[in-house]
Amino acid sequence: MGYAGELRTEFDDFARAISDVVSTDVIITDKSMRIIGSAFQYFSLYQDIKVGSLIGEVLYNGKDLLVEHKREKKSCRLCAEYAKCKMEAFIGVPIRDRIRTIGVIALILPKDKGRELFRKRDSTVTFMHSMAELIASKIHSSQRSKIMEEKNAELRGILDANPIANVYTDCFGTILFVNEAFKRLFFVTEELLGSHIQELFPYDYIRRIFQKRELKPEMLKAAAERNQFYGIINVEPIHDELGMTTVLFSFRRYGEIQSESAQFDFANGSCVTFDFLEEICTAELLEEAARFARSEERLLYINTDDNEINEMLAKAMHNESAQKLKDFFIMHSSSLYRDYLSEYLFGENGLLKNMEDGTLVIHHPERMQLYYQKKLARYIASLQKQKDAAGSLRIILCTERDLGEYLEDGRFERELYEMMQKNRISPGKTLHSDSELFKRYTRSMTEYYQKLYKIEQRGENYFEPVQMEYMRMGVNELNLQIERAVTEGGLREEKKSGEISLKEYEQNRIREMLNIGKTQKEICRALAISRSTLNRRLGRMRELR
Repeated sequence: MGYAGELRTEFDDFARAISDVVSTDVIITDKSMRIIGSAFQYFSLYQDIKVGSLIGEVLYNGKDLLVEHKREKKSCRLCAEYAKCKMEAFIGVPIRDRIRTIGVIALILPKDKGRELFRKRDSTVTFMHSMAELIASKIHSSQRSKIMEEKNAELRGILDANPIANVYTDCFGTILFVNEAFKRLFFVTEELLGSHIQELFPYDYIRRIFQKRELKPEMLKAAAERNQFYGIINVEPIHDELGMTTVLFSFRRYGEIQSESAQFDFANGSCVTFDFLEEICTAELLEEAARFARSEERLLYINTDDNEINEMLAKAMHNESAQKLKDFFIMHSSSLYRDYLSEYLFGENGLLKNMEDGTLVIHHPERMQLYYQKKLARYIASLQKQKDAAGSLRIILCTERDLGEYLEDGRFERELYEMMQKNRISPGKTLHSDSELFKRYTRSMTEYYQKLYKIEQRGENYFEPVQMEYMRMGVNELNLQIERAVTEGGLREEKKSGEISLKEYEQNRIREMLNIGKTQKEICRALAISRSTLNRRLGRMRELR
């Protein structure tokens, strides 16, 4: 790196100081052999330093070079300027920055000065070493200043490209830089550099930041009416290696933050694939789901025996579809929301009007009021009439219930039911109904938790002896039971008191399902028992009362 222009004068001062002390010509070069400082009393010939010169030798060897008579140096005798050169002697010392040679101080001596300085050459070289240290610190400082200027220019470019409004200040609040996003947000037209952010935002929470002895990251809620700003101000102190502190302020409106949060919610289907579900569902079920996923159908209906599996299937189908790079959103239905459901789903700011494409998953459509079931059916009918099907909005309805029973009881809209049946992903088999799949899944999850907890694999499957009991559990509850069994070294043994038997567990399950309004058909399906077995259980329960 050379030091021309504004730095040349500073190194000339060093050269003149050395020249005044030793009364001879002085040249200071950088590591590229460019002259960055000089003082001539006798010669003015040396303006271009070449490879192979005496200065070049000092630079490349990194050692002092003392030549009392130039005829002693072969490189001097071979020089084309040898006859015209009036230099007789040469003293050169390297300028070092720790382990690197970053320049040279050279004394160019005529004949009489050469004899004089070589008589006291030790003191001369010591003096030059001292000057070399001073020059090295100056070069280092100059390099650092140039690097900082380049870094600051780079930082300004980065901040200007940032869509978030930023203000960059020193530790006293003096504004060093504002980016374009800040100017747009606050309609800034005047120059702000050198003014104080406390003046721009005269609020106590800004003043307190700079009154603290130790700045730390903060997030402030702000309602700045004067600046028409309502949002969050993030304060991030930046400490450099010299102990200097600057502060970066970021301004974000509440509307902007909410918009980004909504976009983040759409990303929750991005990780689940059909490969991930191979241990939970049979191949036939996954093949059918993949076929529907790749189709152009606007409405799909997933109806397995576990709503957690339904949701994972919906996510895998989204990733297999034309909508995979688009929005993904999950909604849980409930009649309790009443008119709020209409606004949330059908309103001007609702999901259906604001999701132009992507996938909307609706859990438990049977929990909607019939009025909104009809309204959803009409919306889907209009959606299906649109010509451009590829990449547009898809609705996936999920439930583990038998909607046929709801239809018979008048609790489900017939038009919507008939639409759903056309694209129904049939129950097939899952780990809740296929014993081999259950064994494979529990064995795989046991190995997974053994690796997770770094427990030596024992090869056993804790759940095979009692799998009929655990097959009825939801997949999430089953995972928790597997994790507990792995960490405790097996299933917990039944206690003599306090722990209920399998028969008591089944009776409690029947009571729970009756209390929440499940039909006998749903109870039989959940417990994998026949209607006659259920009637016997109910009769026994009445007798116990």
